[in-house]
Parts: sequence; C-alpha cells; structure tokens
Amino acid sequence: MSISGRRDYERELTPKEMFAIQAALSTEIAGALKAAISPETKKILERRPTENLAAYELYLKARPLSTSSRDPLKSREKFLQAAVELDPNFAEAWGELAAVHAAYVFQALIAHPPG
Repeated sequence: MSISGRRDYERELTPKEMFAIQAALSTEIAGALKAAISPETKKILERRPTENLAAYELYLKARPLSTSSRDPLKSREKFLQAAVELDPNFAEAWGELAAVHAAYVFQALIAHPPG
C-alpha cells in the first residue's frame, strides 16, 4: 500500500503551530489509511512537549546520536543539557538526559567490571 499526494502547509512556525502541523499530518495520514484515531491518541498527538522551539531543536539534534561510544554520548549530553536549561519543564529532554547518564554508568561497568 502506498500513499501519494502532496499538501502544502503554510503556517507560521511557532512551537504551537509546529506541533499543530504534526498533529494535523498524523490525523490526515491515519485518515488516508482509513485508521481510526481514539480520543486518547488524539490527545497524545496534540500534546506539545515544550513551548520553547530552541529547546526542541536541541532535543532533535541529540536524538540520533549514539549512546554506545563516548564522543557521541558527550555531544548528546551537551544538546540535552542545553535543552533542559532553556526549558526546565521539558520532560522528554530530561528523560533522554537520564538515559545518557545511565549509558555513562554502563560504559564504566563494561570498561572496569566489579570484582
């Protein structure tokens, strides 16, 4: 099955609008697939993780970086730390930052096993 077609979305790109576009696209794709969206799923789609667009951009930069080696892990930590400094209520960024810190612990345990 493939979906074809093109839509132009001309909206001001504020955090509210950016997340509204994402929700609209998700709803439109689900409609094209003839999939029903529950009210609970619709709430999730409409939720904005942050109102700070710069914090969200830093979060997006951090996401693809690996946690399996030290250099990308340090870069990931830097982006996420900056994101939570811009928006201390950005839960997703805090969660990713916690995962980075856990990765440091696991790397240390692998490099220097106890006992």
